[in-house]
Amino acid sequence: MKLYIKFLFVIVVMLALASCQDYNALVKNPNQPTNAAPSLILTGIINTMNNENAWNGFVGSMSASQYWISSYTYYGSNNYDQSPFMNINFNYYSTLENIQQMEIESKNSGAADVNPYSALGKFFRAFYYHLMTQKFGDIPMSQALQGSTNTAPVYDSQKSIYVQILKWLDEANNDLNTLIANNDQTLSGSIFLGNDLKAWQKVVNTFTLRVLVSLSKKSNDADLKVNATFANILNNPNQYPILTSNSDNLQYVYNSQFNNYPKNPGNRGFTSGREVVSATILNATTALNDPRTYIFATPAPLQLSNTIMKVISGGTSTATATTKPAHSFSSNQKITISGASVSGYNGTGLTIQVTSDTTFTYTVTSGLADLPRQPKVNGSDVPVAKTSKNFADITAYVGGSPGSDMSTLGTYSQAGGYSWVNALRYYSTYDGSKAEPAIIIGYPEMCFNIAEGINQGWAAGSAATWYTNGIKASMSFLGITEGGTITVGDNVLNVYGTVTTSINAYLVQSSVQYQGDNATGLNQILTQKYIAFWQNSNWEAFFNQRRTGVPTFLTGTGTGNNGKVPIRWVYPIPEQSANATNYKAAVQSQYGGVDDLNGKMWVLQ
Repeated sequence: MKLYIKFLFVIVVMLALASCQDYNALVKNPNQPTNAAPSLILTGIINTMNNENAWNGFVGSMSASQYWISSYTYYGSNNYDQSPFMNINFNYYSTLENIQQMEIESKNSGAADVNPYSALGKFFRAFYYHLMTQKFGDIPMSQALQGSTNTAPVYDSQKSIYVQILKWLDEANNDLNTLIANNDQTLSGSIFLGNDLKAWQKVVNTFTLRVLVSLSKKSNDADLKVNATFANILNNPNQYPILTSNSDNLQYVYNSQFNNYPKNPGNRGFTSGREVVSATILNATTALNDPRTYIFATPAPLQLSNTIMKVISGGTSTATATTKPAHSFSSNQKITISGASVSGYNGTGLTIQVTSDTTFTYTVTSGLADLPRQPKVNGSDVPVAKTSKNFADITAYVGGSPGSDMSTLGTYSQAGGYSWVNALRYYSTYDGSKAEPAIIIGYPEMCFNIAEGINQGWAAGSAATWYTNGIKASMSFLGITEGGTITVGDNVLNVYGTVTTSINAYLVQSSVQYQGDNATGLNQILTQKYIAFWQNSNWEAFFNQRRTGVPTFLTGTGTGNNGKVPIRWVYPIPEQSANATNYKAAVQSQYGGVDDLNGKMWVLQ
């Protein structure tokens, strides 16, 4: 009995002692890590850079930039007054918290104050804050990321955000210079660029050029020093190395095991016939006889086969043909006419001379009679002949207007009136091996950014050379070579044939040759930059068009927002209550108290 009492006493004492221990220590989960290697955090930060890149839904960066559009309501409309412009939260603050934690973990592991993670942390801060401020305008920065210490951070002005971004980027470059000089090899976890600090330094300075170009309307601001910083980077390549080719691109490469290409055989049946290429991009490429047209799109089916409903010769050596369904023809276009009900009207490779939306005029044997419209049979039209364009004819590539209503887009796309996304390239593999990776920060854009800066007088140099380099780099990135071929097919993977490409022939066209450091030359640079942004570089195509107006975005009833393309994102709804005072002050100071899609932020004024 005494032994039992002593044993009970020991248990009571132990329980009493345990009750004095810290509760958090008692409930700590031994299977849950309390810290993480900075390399693991880095991998997640980098991976997030591609979140809003190629092929990302309606309305995402590429559809909002009018490269491709929905033609089927089940998969979403093309209205801009919806997500992501009407957002539910701020993007990327959680990623910024991870950047902060990565720096803490690198110090905890014994790293010096200047280390690869701290240097890249400055770059990532600049990257994500730049992306967010371009969306919203003023955002919390100086008081952000303080957790429960400050749950209502003030909004920093967009100018002060840009000043800080440029400061971070310069510090990141200087820190990387120091680390490279010391042969630092401690970076790990970089899923891009192979943990190569020299490669990352090129990306940092190339991104700085992007930031400076985004400030083109503020190039004379004394605090920002846009012109001087731009020139300093170009004039000091040893101190500020930049990308030298596509091999330096920061890009996301897909694979069939973990990260399937967004368009792949598994979803082709759902989307390939419900998304058409936009007229905005195809109008730009077809006007320049650009071989990238064949990379992006299929020929519109109606353009390859059409019916002639009547022919009026008027007893002369020309005839005017009316087609149905009507499609447009262009001057000097080669066509084939077959099956005419009267001999003499047939011909191969006839040259169109006069055009309209529904008719074309071509040369025929003198004195041929008219071929009038035939009576309908069982309610159906009876053609008198057929005409077609070859799949290699650049005018056979016709985009749908993002401004059209969904009913029009759906009806006409299902009838074959629009070009589909190139299924042979983008839907044929799970790993994207027949397509291209998604550039995040790349050489083609950099070439055009430098050309734009020189065109604007920010630095000495040849804008023409950089402009040409940008075109060649874009072509090369897509696999287009001098004398090479591109396979052309339809949206169900049938092959029509191949077209042969000539980059040199493209460059010597008067419409492509650089017209000088003037407004015309600038328009050429911006147009080529837009074409080169096809399915890459996140929201840069949209931001560049918003800043410059090039190319003209197509609008209409299908645009939403009263027919206007937005120029900003609406602040997240939770901010109106969680941070009401600062939210209202930011909206009042920037947009006159109106938080909508059409307020013009400081960087655009």
